[in-house]
Amino acid sequence: MNPATLSSRIFSATLFLALSGLRAAPVVPSGPVAPPAAAPAPGAPEAPLLAAPSAASRDLTPEEAEVLKRYDKNGDGRLDEDERMAAHQVVTRMALGARVGQVVYTRLLATFDREHRGYLTPAEQAQAIVYLQRERPILYQALVRRFDRNRDGTLDAGETDTLFRALQRLARRPGKVAKQ
Repeated sequence: MNPATLSSRIFSATLFLALSGLRAAPVVPSGPVAPPAAAPAPGAPEAPLLAAPSAASRDLTPEEAEVLKRYDKNGDGRLDEDERMAAHQVVTRMALGARVGQVVYTRLLATFDREHRGYLTPAEQAQAIVYLQRERPILYQALVRRFDRNRDGTLDAGETDTLFRALQRLARRPGKVAKQ
């Protein structure tokens, strides 16, 4: 299994465990910590994800806290099945989009960086855009929807530069190197 797939799966599993309520994450008060509460009575609701600390819990990472904040629609401090699935779909879509961006940039670099500098000059970027328009129109339209700031239906020089800087950042992400 390649490192990118493994990293994606580990992140998905961590996100699932962290936000499914399988572990509690403390909100640590600034004063003294109260002793852990007794187990809930049968039929009583479970403690929320952001419950008092227990021996088996740990703090939420900033990423987990952001996901909880964004997807906890009912405000109960934990992600139920529907909320967790919505979060997982978005995270998966983002990871897939990043991977596609890495592959696209790597292939364009291999094709148009004839002097093997590791980046595309503005002239090479223009050639790559013409290639995408002719040979990969669906991909080109997706890029236009994302990077066409003036909404004229094409990518001008500034928008093309922004596009390639974004693709280059994706390609340089640690542990996320695309294969050719």
